[in-house]
Formats: sequence, structure tokens, C-alpha cells
Amino acid sequence: MITEETPLLEVFQQKDKLAFELLLPILGGGCATCPMAAQENLGEALQSHGLNKKEIKKVIEELNK
Repeated sequence: MITEETPLLEVFQQKDKLAFELLLPILGGGCATCPMAAQENLGEALQSHGLNKKEIKKVIEELNK
């Protein structure tokens, strides 16, 4: 299960195509290969790209479908 605390790299590994479809428009193409992806969690990454708590919750719900 994906949560706000899940490392970004793990999200891409677990959800593969879905993660790329949902997150690349938000995070941009570099996030999947950025060295910070191994250290930053999903919530931090989404927040640093301008999403609020409600929007982050919606993305996480989509990833867990």
C-alpha cells in the first residue's frame, strides 16, 4: 500500500506504469531518475511540486486502486 511516507523510488518500483502515468505530469520526467527519489517520500515530492494535502490524498488514492 502506498502512503505519503512511501519513498518515491519505491512508488515507481511498486506501481510502475501507473506511477509514471499519474506522477510524471505532476513531478516531471526527471523525478523517476533523480538521486533524491531514493531519499524523498511521496508526500514530500508532491508537496514540493505544489500539491496541497487534499491533492496529495487524491493522488495516493489513485495509486492504491
